[in-house]
Amino acid sequence: MTDLTPYRAGRTPSVAVQHGPRMAGPGPAQAGLVAALGRRKGVLIGVTLAVFALAAGYILSQPSRYRAEAVLVLEPRGGTQSAAGAVDRTVLLTEAGLLRSRDIAGQAVQELGLTDNPGFLEGGRALPLRWADRAIAAARQALASLRGETPSSPAPAPADPLDRATDAYLDRLTVTPADGARLLTVAFTATEPALAARAANLTAQLYLEGRLTRRDSAAERAGRWLGQKLDSLRADVLESARNLEEYRRRSGVVEVGDGSLQRDQLGQVSTQLVAAVAQRSEAEARAQQVRRLLDRPGAIESAAVVLNTELVRELRLQEAVIQRRIAELRTQYREEHPGFREAQAELEELRGTIAQEVRKIVASLENEAEVARVRERALQLEVERLTALVEGQNEAEAAIRALEEELRTRTQLYEAVLTRASESELAQRAQQGFDARLVSAATLPRQAEQASGWGNWLLAALAALAAGLLAAGLAGRRGGYFDRAEALEAETGLPVLAALPALRKGQLAGRAPHELALEQPEGAYAEALRRLRTTLALTGEAQNITAGRSVLVTSSLPGDGKSAVALGLATLAARGGARVLLIDADLRDPCLHEALGVPNERGLSDYLAGEADLAEVTEFHLAHGLYVIPAGTRLEDPSALLARPVARELMAAASSGFDLVVIDSSAVLPAADALLLARHADQTVHVVAAGKTKRAAMLAGLASLDGAGAALAGTVLNRADPKRQGSLASAPFASGHARLDRVDAPRRLSAGAD
Repeated sequence: MTDLTPYRAGRTPSVAVQHGPRMAGPGPAQAGLVAALGRRKGVLIGVTLAVFALAAGYILSQPSRYRAEAVLVLEPRGGTQSAAGAVDRTVLLTEAGLLRSRDIAGQAVQELGLTDNPGFLEGGRALPLRWADRAIAAARQALASLRGETPSSPAPAPADPLDRATDAYLDRLTVTPADGARLLTVAFTATEPALAARAANLTAQLYLEGRLTRRDSAAERAGRWLGQKLDSLRADVLESARNLEEYRRRSGVVEVGDGSLQRDQLGQVSTQLVAAVAQRSEAEARAQQVRRLLDRPGAIESAAVVLNTELVRELRLQEAVIQRRIAELRTQYREEHPGFREAQAELEELRGTIAQEVRKIVASLENEAEVARVRERALQLEVERLTALVEGQNEAEAAIRALEEELRTRTQLYEAVLTRASESELAQRAQQGFDARLVSAATLPRQAEQASGWGNWLLAALAALAAGLLAAGLAGRRGGYFDRAEALEAETGLPVLAALPALRKGQLAGRAPHELALEQPEGAYAEALRRLRTTLALTGEAQNITAGRSVLVTSSLPGDGKSAVALGLATLAARGGARVLLIDADLRDPCLHEALGVPNERGLSDYLAGEADLAEVTEFHLAHGLYVIPAGTRLEDPSALLARPVARELMAAASSGFDLVVIDSSAVLPAADALLLARHADQTVHVVAAGKTKRAAMLAGLASLDGAGAALAGTVLNRADPKRQGSLASAPFASGHARLDRVDAPRRLSAGAD
């Protein structure tokens, strides 16, 4: 396991393992909800009928209401009909808002004498409904007192009778602009027909009188306001221009563009720095290799850098020739023969020449490494200098852009107001004004509005059905899931190794859970993963497994977050200095290669099928410091591959070469892959999703693992609510620390009934 091919990954990609793999079609939680609804038909029908009965009582108890309407028309001044299309929707909405102003409503209330009308102030609500409102308010106050909270008193009604009557008047008044016409419909709803007609006509009359008063002083007020506004805007424009010029002189930046010489230089020098780093690393590696070989007699001459030298190769060829000649002379003469001695001397001289050339090569490699280091340092200093220049220029350019935008905005506003302030524009505005008149007065309504129309009944039926479904669904879900670690441990008899907290999208911010744990090592999620790693280590020591532990991570059903747990356990162990191997054994739905950004052309399936060597399928993730075996080519029968003896041999070889081997397998219930791997793993961890994994599915998965002979170390409660976890979630090694010395197999579990 030492000749593994390193995969030089850059930064980890943003594509990450979520809390569980993607699932197609309805999940187990959805199926469980449907089954729960079927078992609680009585709750569904009872709640639906009760809510519908309450809604029906409310609808039938509503008093009769009468609606009267008055119609106003806006006409261009001067009586020209050609300008009829000049009234746009904005003008109509503005006039409608004036009609619903509080001033007009207050005047109408006083003239109609509504401040002392109890029926009008109560809104015409039936007496039982008023009692019901008061009973609900009293119940809320009592519940707040029982919980120890400060009772939240309802919003106090206005103390002034005029204000109360005005609020009630506005609740019953509606003003609707017509589509495609210059008409405004003023409608008033009341329990008395005469009051509805009088209020609609009075509102229109007060609006017309106020419009005449406002028109007389509008031109004078507009001219005075425009003059003051022009003076203020002119001063703002001059101030912005002075600020811009002063900052340009102070910063020395005259023009702001998309690029600059410093940025181009920074890009070029950065590219050279990357190349220099690679060159320096290569030179140091060659020099380090040569230095190690210098301490071994004769080993330096076998180095690749020495053998690749042309002069050394020629000298070695000559050496071979002389050695062959010495061998021939030895067969003919004794060693004292002059010819034999001459050949020996020639060989010694040649070897000295070779040694001298080798020393020159060694010195050259040392010089090359030193030159590379000096060049890299110089480029690094240049990058730092250019970066400081670019940052300073960026700040100046940003400030100049802000000042230019401020000047441009103020100039545009000044020019717009100046245009409107011209005498011709004022004259044109006066000619293009509009008058309003009443074209249809409100008459006494003869028929009350239907409060119990089909729309109200349909809304009541839908609300009742929704309430019944919600009640049945909540009743069906209660008790079928685990959301507390204590309940999970009590049900299974296995220790809860860790309770991983649920992570919101705001916490992840586009990161994977294991990335969050690495970036926030003091966070709750990272602490829970460390608790899991420590508990597994102590359990391994109790089983006399001090090194080379293999941990299988699985779950009963897909989507429980087993891949995220396996990846988090492996990355944190590698960050702690352990030699870790992560194996993606989920051959049916692999996802670890996407999370880590490693290639998946060859992987575990290819190795088990005999189509690749172990070194070819093993990648080294440089960013996380761990070895990874991806799933590889997806095949039609993964179980057959995992059942081969080579899978057991791989597990044994991996355990001997690494401190920790983490295997992410497929879920237990859909396929038998995890059961095949569990027999070869030292420890098996079963992941349970809080509020998602059903009790029956969890127990069935554990029973299958137990029957397959898995060494169940315990369970992990994933996506747990930290607020619902008691002392077990904060204990250093969960409550299972009392059984860490247990080496016998856990008790057999039955699937049980939900």
